[in-house]
Amino acid sequence: MMSDGQEGLLRIALQFDKGGSYARGIVAGVGQYVRASSLDWRLQLITPAEAQMPGLVWDGCIGDFDNRPVFDALASHQKSVIAVASACSAAAQCPAQIPLVMSDNQAFIALACDHLMQRGLPHLAFYGRPRYVGMAWAEEREDAFRKQVGSMRMSTHVFSDGAMRDATTAQQIVLNDLARWLRAIPKPCGIVAVNDSSAQELLQACAAAGLSVPDEIAVVGIDNDEVAASLSRVEISSVVQDTERIGKIAAQMLHACLRRTGPMQTRVHVPPARLAVRASSMYLQGTNPLVTRARAFIVQFVGHGIKSDQVAHHVNVSRSTIERLFHQECGCSVHDEILRVRLDMAQHLLKGGKLSASEVAIRCGFRTLQYMHVVFKREVGCTPSEYQAQRSGHGVEQKLSAG
Repeated sequence: MMSDGQEGLLRIALQFDKGGSYARGIVAGVGQYVRASSLDWRLQLITPAEAQMPGLVWDGCIGDFDNRPVFDALASHQKSVIAVASACSAAAQCPAQIPLVMSDNQAFIALACDHLMQRGLPHLAFYGRPRYVGMAWAEEREDAFRKQVGSMRMSTHVFSDGAMRDATTAQQIVLNDLARWLRAIPKPCGIVAVNDSSAQELLQACAAAGLSVPDEIAVVGIDNDEVAASLSRVEISSVVQDTERIGKIAAQMLHACLRRTGPMQTRVHVPPARLAVRASSMYLQGTNPLVTRARAFIVQFVGHGIKSDQVAHHVNVSRSTIERLFHQECGCSVHDEILRVRLDMAQHLLKGGKLSASEVAIRCGFRTLQYMHVVFKREVGCTPSEYQAQRSGHGVEQKLSAG
C-alpha cells in the first residue's frame, strides 16, 4: 500500500459480471472516480475463475458480494477489498472490517409506489418472476412493497401469494397464471415489477388477457434494463439504479483504504437516481372508457404511422366524437396525443444511442426524417441529432488495462 502523497501505479481488480448493465454502470463509476482523482490505477476486470486463482496479483479490489464464494476468495488475499451488494441484507453477512456499498431497494419501491399513487391509481400490486424466488434483492423488494402498501392501509396484491411456482415452472404456465391473476385483481391497478424483465413479462400477460396498458394496468419496473425495454411494444417506466454512483463510492472507499486513512463509512446505502417515466405507467385518472381504449391503441401502434381516423375506427365512433372526448379528457386532439407518444418514444430511442436518427424516425412512425426534425425543433428546441448527442454523450469510456 502507498502512504498519503506517495501513490504510484496500483493494480485494481474489478470482479463483476461483464455482461450486465448493473455491472457496466458500476465499472463506469469507478472509471469516473479514477480519472477525476488523477489516480494511476490499472483497472482490470477479472472473471470468477480468475478471482479464485492463487497466482492473481493485485493491490486492491472491488467485488460483487452477491457472488459470495468468489468474493470470499478475493477477501482471503488479505488485500484492500470493497464489497458491492444488490441487497441491504448483505450488511448482516459481510464482515464488519470490509466496507460495503448496497442498493437501497426500499427506496426503489417507495419511488415506484409514489409515482403510481400520484397518477391516481386506487390499487397497487407487485409481480416478481418465479425464477427470482430466493434471491435476496428480489425478496427485499417484495418485502419493501408489502411494508409500503401496508403503511398506506391498502390491500396488498402480490402474484406469489398462493401460487406454487418456482424457477423450474414452465414459462407458459407462469404466463397463464399471471393472466388469471391480472384479470382477478381490482382495476385500475398500478403494478410494481421486481425488475424490468418481470415488467416485460407483465405486459405480455396483459396482452394475452386483453387488458389495456396503462389504463387498466399501469406498470413500473426497476433497473432501467435496455434489453427488456427493447423486447416490449409498450415502453416501460422504470426506477433507474444509480450504478455509477455506486462505483464512485466504492472507488472512493478503496482509495481511502489504500492510503490507510480508512473509508468515511463502512456501510453505505445508495438510493435510485430517478424514475424514467414512459408509456407503461401514464395512467389518466377518470378517463372515459373510449379514450382509454383509444390511448391504448395509440401506445401500441404509434410506430405504424397511425392517424386520427384509424383511432376513431378502432373504438367504433366518429372522428368528431373521439376528438371531442380527447379534448374533454386529455385537453388535446387525437393528433396531438399521437404526436406526444411518438415524440416520447423517439426521445427514449435516441437516448439509448444504438439507433441512427433515420432508424428512430422509421420505428416511431414519422413520415420522414425531415418531419421528425421539424417536430423536434418545435417541441424540444433542438434537432434529433443534437438531442442524441446531448443525452448519450455522458457515457463513460471504460479504459480497462490488462494486468
